[in-house]
Amino acid sequence: MKKYLLAFLISMVPLIELRGGMLMATAPGTEYNFFLALIICIIANMLPVPFIYFFARKVLEWGADKKFIGKFFTFCLEKGEKAGNKLAEKAGRKGLFIALMLFVG
Repeated sequence: MKKYLLAFLISMVPLIELRGGMLMATAPGTEYNFFLALIICIIANMLPVPFIYFFARKVLEWGADKKFIGKFFTFCLEKGEKAGNKLAEKAGRKGLFIALMLFVG
């Protein structure tokens, strides 16, 4: 169980994500069930998505006026706005969902 928990946690880390969790789970010498490890890693990889989707902007807006993190949070907000507007111009309002899905995929 401890090994699956490690694969679960690695799959939640940005940049490493599912690839790292599955590499760790399928490394030589490990006694993992491949399909169980795959399901665990996929669930762990998708778990942070709703939190990021619903709360990332609120956290950035909250931190924009703070002393030490304000500049970085403001930069992130401005960059996100520019990228969103640029994508909306290229894809149009109806194609925005598909464009975002392809970008993330």
